[in-house]
Amino acid sequence: MKLKKRWILWLGLILLSWPVWAQTQTQDLRIYMPRTIKIKGAMPRLGQIVIIRGNDELVKKLRSVSMGRISSPGGQVVIDRNTILSRLASHGINASRVMLSGAEKITVQQQSMILTSAALIQKARAALKDFPMSDMVSQVSLTRTPADVVVPGSDQVPSLKVDTIRQISSNQVRVR
Repeated sequence: MKLKKRWILWLGLILLSWPVWAQTQTQDLRIYMPRTIKIKGAMPRLGQIVIIRGNDELVKKLRSVSMGRISSPGGQVVIDRNTILSRLASHGINASRVMLSGAEKITVQQQSMILTSAALIQKARAALKDFPMSDMVSQVSLTRTPADVVVPGSDQVPSLKVDTIRQISSNQVRVR
């Protein structure tokens, strides 16, 4: 009688563990989705925004899958699980082969820097002081106030270049 109970218990354990074992065998691609991520370009790729585990050849292929476009510099796009599964399906990967974990949605932001008009004016004045003819300049005045500028894909302040404007007059310079 004890032997019969043991066999029934073992059979029950095997039957209960079968779906878990079968699931791990069929899901050969695991994708972890973080909540937010910053990228340098405007075209997020799957390999930039998620962590992919699985067959090396398949992972290499899927890292380059395009996930859309960030329309404005410094902007963001939200990508959900269905979008990822849809993009994988367009590359021949069935959703049953994929196990997604992590967040429900990923907020993908383009890495950028906002230069305020005050910072631009300060940088321009500093660039003019380094200009070769700065000792001959008696006064510096703005012809117009610049707008704030979004510099995409960078955390560094860009350098400014001073040029003379030959078309208008010889006493004006342009800072780029």
